[in-house]
Amino acid sequence: MEDYQLLTVYNEKYRDTQLPVTEERLEALLKVCRVCHGEEFASKCAGRVKENGFINRAQRYFGLHYRADLMPEGNDEYLRFMEEFGFNWFKKYQPPTTSSTE
Repeated sequence: MEDYQLLTVYNEKYRDTQLPVTEERLEALLKVCRVCHGEEFASKCAGRVKENGFINRAQRYFGLHYRADLMPEGNDEYLRFMEEFGFNWFKKYQPPTTSSTE
């Protein structure tokens, strides 16, 4: 299947996930872009949104819903929570120390 065919099928399947642009949504999205990747990235994002005429799925999820600028703040709490329930695979492995008595 050609790239344009895949894109057409994808857009058809997810057409309802295209969020209409409002000034409030665009400003919130650009704020996240600036914090995470700087002004140049935010400008590119704004251009893409204006070109498309909508906020796409990735922009919606990581710019407005699961905000990329806030996600790292919850990591420590999440890891602590998982550790409390015995899930320790997040910790860097450290071999046990051996004491030699000679």
